[in-house]
Amino acid sequence: MENYFRYKRFAETHTETTIQDFFDKLCLEGWEIIYYSEIRQSSGMLTNSPQEVNIHITVVAGKRQDKSLPKVL
Repeated sequence: MENYFRYKRFAETHTETTIQDFFDKLCLEGWEIIYYSEIRQSSGMLTNSPQEVNIHITVVAGKRQDKSLPKVL
């Protein structure tokens, strides 16, 4: 069984349109989600688009050590 060698906590606020970019960034950087929590909040009546939802995300992610050895030429 592989262990994580690095952990990181992400706490960010996104909209429904920007949340996918956040997940894409996590995957591209090699993070695996260990814990995920989200709180949805309406932007409210005072904003330009009251139906927009803000999503506060808390993620604890880890990176696993790569077991592949570099090739020697």
